[in-house]
Amino acid sequence: MTTHARPLAEYPVPGHQSRPADVIAGCALRWSWNGSAYNHLRAGIAIMLADLDDGDEIPLPPRTERPRAADLPK
Repeated sequence: MTTHARPLAEYPVPGHQSRPADVIAGCALRWSWNGSAYNHLRAGIAIMLADLDDGDEIPLPPRTERPRAADLPK
């Protein structure tokens, strides 16, 4: 199956302005039967985008180093 990616701004969100949170949640709603899932997803994305507006970076978990083969028990 071949799919063609489209920019998020091209996906219509009925009844809403084309804000990123609305567009992303609208795309996710296509695979959800529960309308409340849309509201929860949209609210979470809106909070995340608001946090990024402050210039903050997304915190990443610390990297764990894989043990070398020589350090593994034999």
